[in-house]
Amino acid sequence: MGLGLAVELVRRGHRVTYATTEANAERVAETGAEIIPWTSTWDALDVDDVPQMHGKELIRAMGLLLEETRAALAQLGDGEPPDLVVHDGPLCWWGRILAECWRVPSVETWPNLVGNEHWSMHRKYTTFNPLSLGFLRMALRLRRLLPPAGLTGAALWDAVEQVAADEGVRERLGWMRGELAAAGGARAAADEVEKVLNWGS
Repeated sequence: MGLGLAVELVRRGHRVTYATTEANAERVAETGAEIIPWTSTWDALDVDDVPQMHGKELIRAMGLLLEETRAALAQLGDGEPPDLVVHDGPLCWWGRILAECWRVPSVETWPNLVGNEHWSMHRKYTTFNPLSLGFLRMALRLRRLLPPAGLTGAALWDAVEQVAADEGVRERLGWMRGELAAAGGARAAADEVEKVLNWGS
């Protein structure tokens, strides 16, 4: 969850808990959110070890994200279930898995992958072979990580394929970027989070 969204939700009177590492705890605490400390596997990586999210590096990145997910589930899975989980879509797979395990809704944010006429996730970073052995091994590892009931590897893969095959994704992301900016950024995002919270009311 972005810091601006955390600030806005706290300002609106919500109790916000934020799982973060020691390195980010002070900045997150300034939002008014309660800190849930955890240790990231990425903390041990040198800057040169962080993979790029494209080509052969994408497979290595996904492997590192699996290790990160395993570590997060082990550290956070026994915590108090929230009413809702807000998580980064591309980097925090564990957010959706925890929400499924806790049987609470989740809101996925994509704060760093909004395309425009100068940059596109589709054009720049999705050039890999889905039939490569590395990718298939990663997919099998992901399936083993998912809970046996509820969210399945097939359902997750279907969702990924649906988004990847949709020609209108770039157009919608551009529209969303403009709409969020026009509506007030974090405030608009907090409105959407509150809508999900109020679904059961």
